[in-house]
Amino acid sequence: MASSPDVWSVEAVSGEGIAATDREPDQSAVLIVDARHANPCLVLANATARRVLTPAVSSAASLIGAPLLDWLPATEHRLVTEALGGLSKLRPSARRTLAWPFIWGDLAVPTRFRLLDWDPGQALVTLTFAAAPLARDLVPRPASGPSSVRPRTVSAIRPAEVLPKGVAAMAGGLSAAPPALPARMRRSEDLLRATMANTDDTLLFLDTSLTVRFINKPHEGRSPEKILGRSIAELLPLSTAASLLARLQRLLVVGGSLAHPFDWIDAAGQARYHELRAAPVHDVGVGMGVCVSIRDMTELRRLERELMEASALERQRIGRDLHDGLGQDLTGVALMMRALATRLERECPAAAQSAGELVRLVNHTLESARSLAHGLLPVSRERGGLVGALRALANRTSEIYGLEVRCRAEIWPELQLSETEASELYRIAQEALTNVARHAHATRVRLSLHVNRRRYCLKIADDGVGLPRARVASSGMGLKIMAHRAALLGAKLTIARNPPSGTLIRVTGAQMPLRSGV
Repeated sequence: MASSPDVWSVEAVSGEGIAATDREPDQSAVLIVDARHANPCLVLANATARRVLTPAVSSAASLIGAPLLDWLPATEHRLVTEALGGLSKLRPSARRTLAWPFIWGDLAVPTRFRLLDWDPGQALVTLTFAAAPLARDLVPRPASGPSSVRPRTVSAIRPAEVLPKGVAAMAGGLSAAPPALPARMRRSEDLLRATMANTDDTLLFLDTSLTVRFINKPHEGRSPEKILGRSIAELLPLSTAASLLARLQRLLVVGGSLAHPFDWIDAAGQARYHELRAAPVHDVGVGMGVCVSIRDMTELRRLERELMEASALERQRIGRDLHDGLGQDLTGVALMMRALATRLERECPAAAQSAGELVRLVNHTLESARSLAHGLLPVSRERGGLVGALRALANRTSEIYGLEVRCRAEIWPELQLSETEASELYRIAQEALTNVARHAHATRVRLSLHVNRRRYCLKIADDGVGLPRARVASSGMGLKIMAHRAALLGAKLTIARNPPSGTLIRVTGAQMPLRSGV
C-alpha cells in the first residue's frame, strides 16, 4: 500500500486484538535519529526495532550511524523529510503513516515523530511505531528467509481477505490517534532529560566506532555541534588518547566498567583535572555503544590541596610545640633528676636506685616526645629534606622489623616539591615499607628516589611473595590511601611484579617550574 498521511485503525477487535498489543511498550519499535542533516542518521534503536526491521536483522553491526533514508522505501523519503522539517518547539510532534521494511515485507503503520528537546546544536527525534503481530498475517514471510527480503511497497489489501479470525474489520483512510507511550515511560523520559540538563558532568554516548553520537552540554569551550560526529579522542589529551581508546574498545568486547583520571593544560595555561568513567550499553546481548561521563575534578583537587596544606601546617605547629615546648621541659626535668640521683648516691645510697629509675623513665618519655614530633614533621630542610627523611625511615624500618633496607638517591637538579608535598611522598614510602614488613615475607627492600629535570620517581621494591591479584583488584585501605596521596601530588601510582619475586611500587610525577624545593 502506498503510504499516506492517513492512519490505519481498528473498528472492532475480539479476544486478543490490536488494542491490547498497543498497550504493551515492548511491542513498539523506537528509533532515535539525528535530524540535523538532510539524510538523518540513526543514533539508537530498541530491541523490538532490531528484531523486526530488515536492515537491522541483516546488518545489525552497521545499523547505528546508518542514514535512515538509505533503507526506507523511496516513496517514504518525502514524508520523512516533511515531518522532520515541520518539527519545532512549538510543534514538537507529528504523525505520519510510513511503510517500514519489516522482515515479513513492507507495511504502512502509523508513526509518531517527536522532537527531543536537548541542548542547542542537536536535533534528536524519536520515531515510534507499533510492530503488531497481525502484520505477519497481512504479508506472508517469504520462504527464502529474512535475508532475501528487500523493501517493497505493499499493494492495497482488502481487510476481509487477510485478517485473522476475531477481527471484524480494518480499513485504511480512517483517522485515529496512534497509541501513546505509557505515562510511566513519559515520566521516565522527562526525569532523564532533567537529570542530564542539570548535572555538572559531561555525558556522552559513543557508538561502536567510539564516535560521539550524543553529548548533553558544551565541553571545554566546544559546543555540541562541534563535538557530535567526532571521535572521543578529540576530547582527550594526546598523551592518553591512544591508550584510553584501546581500553574503550576492549570494554565493548569484554564488558565491565572503566575509571580513568587524566589532566591537561587548558588554553589559559592552567592545569585541569578530569575523571572519565565508562560502561558499555547492551540490548538483548548486542553491544550498542559506550556510555561515558567526564567529571571536572579541578576544583575538588584544589580544595584537597588546600586541605592538605592546612593539615600540614597544623601538624607542623603541633610538632614544633612538642619538640620546642614539651621536649625542652622534659630535657630540663631529666637534667634535674640526674643531678638529684648523683647527690643521693653520696648522701643516701639506699634511695639512689629509685632516683636512677626515674631518670631512665624521664629520658624514655623525652625520646617518645621527640619521635612523635619527628613523625608529625617527617620532612624538613634542617634534617636533610626528603632524602634525609627517607634514609632515616630505611634505618628505622631495619631496626624495628629486621629487614635489609637500602636507600639510594639520584637527584639533579633538586626536587621541586614543598615540605608538605614531600611529606606526602614520604608517607607513601612509609606505608609501602609497613606493608612489606607485615605481608610480603621479604628479606630485602630497595628504596630509591630518582629526580631529573622533567620527572621524579620513587620506587620501593622487595623480594617477598608479591601482592595477590585479588588484593590488587580489591585495593585495601592502605593502597587506596597511597593512591590518594599520589593523586594529590598529580603523580601516578603503579603496583607491579618485581621479577623474579616480590612487588614493585612506583610513584612518578612531573617536576614543577624551578623553585625552592627539598
